Amino acid sequence: PSCGCLSITNTAEIIASLLYDSDSTPGNGDPLEDDQASVDFTMSLCPTADLSLTKTVDNATPQVGDQIMYSVTLTNPNSTPATNITVTDVLPSCLTFDSWQASAGTYNPNNGEWTVPSINPFTYMNVVIFATVTSSCGCVVVTNTADITASLPPDSNPANNQASVDFTMQCDVDLSISKSPDVILPDTFHYGMPQSYLVDVEN
Repeated sequence: PSCGCLSITNTAEIIASLLYDSDSTPGNGDPLEDDQASVDFTMSLCPTADLSLTKTVDNATPQVGDQIMYSVTLTNPNSTPATNITVTDVLPSCLTFDSWQASAGTYNPNNGEWTVPSINPFTYMNVVIFATVTSSCGCVVVTNTADITASLPPDSNPANNQASVDFTMQCDVDLSISKSPDVILPDTFHYGMPQSYLVDVEN
């Protein structure tokens, strides 16, 4: 399958002989012309794959410190098996990677690559990535995207090779404050008498 749908050239070359080859040195008027032979072929039935991706997040409105779970599903809805598949899913920088689980293959958190050895026709497999939300995610929409970046045979339909999902960290708070004397003093309060106050802040 790695031959693809291209013209493949194979070349043979005379590189040594017991007697000197008078026609092997450039500059003799016929350099290397009869010391090389090449032939081409192109696969007549070129296999192609059409893999697809979907992606979900279990919590689209997390708070700081929450762990979220991304689930990426790779599907092969066609009759052609595929091998050497790479799905690239780099986590947003505001997340802290925790762990991963996959039905097949391995996930590398350093480069975001999920490598899958093979997928049979009409089957699917998935990887689940766990990460913790940090305050640097801010109060904006955070998008995470997964892409199919390699497969054999090559994927013939790139339109369904990418999947994205968003989350927005909860930033709304409702704080209240109350204040009262810490010690109840007599009605008469004189200069120099100590007093303290109790301040309560509640979320």
